[in-house]
Amino acid sequence: MAKLLWIFLRNIFGTITKRNNRKMDSISADHDRKLAARASNPIIAVIYATFHPLRLSFHASYSAYIAALGEVQGITLAIKNLWKEASSTLYDDWETAVKLYYKKGSDKHKSLFPNGHEPFRTGTYEQRITAIEALSLNMEGDPDLADAKDLVDDFLSRYSDKRAAHDDKDLLIKNLLSEVKTKKEALSLALYSDLGYLMYKYPGQPDVIGSYFNISEIVSSTSKDDGGESNELTLTIQKSKIIEGGFAFLPTTKIRVYNSGTTDLALFTAAAKANPTVPEEPFTLHPEEDTELEMSILGLQSNRFFFIANLSATDDGEIVIDEIN
Repeated sequence: MAKLLWIFLRNIFGTITKRNNRKMDSISADHDRKLAARASNPIIAVIYATFHPLRLSFHASYSAYIAALGEVQGITLAIKNLWKEASSTLYDDWETAVKLYYKKGSDKHKSLFPNGHEPFRTGTYEQRITAIEALSLNMEGDPDLADAKDLVDDFLSRYSDKRAAHDDKDLLIKNLLSEVKTKKEALSLALYSDLGYLMYKYPGQPDVIGSYFNISEIVSSTSKDDGGESNELTLTIQKSKIIEGGFAFLPTTKIRVYNSGTTDLALFTAAAKANPTVPEEPFTLHPEEDTELEMSILGLQSNRFFFIANLSATDDGEIVIDEIN
């Protein structure tokens, strides 16, 4: 299809919400309210009768998507807390239960903990779980280790339950996101159609036409190439990767960031471009989170490099960045 050079042939609603579900929710809600308030007008009643069901359908799917994201974040935190519990007390508890029968330095103790607790503390979650499962298997069949094995198996069971719940929610999120995207496209076409219908019914009355839309939000979200005010930059971050933000900034520079993907993202600054490391407590941007921030909160004032880290080991992430000043 030839490039549509004439702005009126481009569906601006689809363009500005392509990677922003929250913006569609906001823009469509505003349009729906304004139509409803004037639905006694026969012209508006026609538009509202078509638009309102589409808006309700999109919002229902989007709300379910947001709820599922919140639930998976809660499960993720529970998994992290389980690992913290294991690291702070459980590993010692397992070894204490073993040492009741096999002292440290004995052959049996060495066979169970050949590298101490290190395999349980380092590596990916999957690698740690493999090491703990091996510990449980090595305890099998020894009646003296029954209590110790119960402790280890209890942890494995708790982790397995949480991991399964997380996987179930991940699948639900992917299905809901597909729904949201499909319904968002239909809603963007409805907004575009409504704009055309209002232009047809109210020629020469731009103020009337504009009164049915949140013009300030639409203009601020539209690229400068299309007559708007936005300098949005969209970046994809591969799973478990760190990328540079790619723009110069001062400590006082303010940006608007929107997590348009399904993974948690860590934002931070560093003094050097090479070998960036995610801080212990980074600024974390959750999926669908949209916020304004000053660069100074992301690291030392002297830092001049901005990084985004994808905290997921399984899915790619995406962020939309707009410099405010």
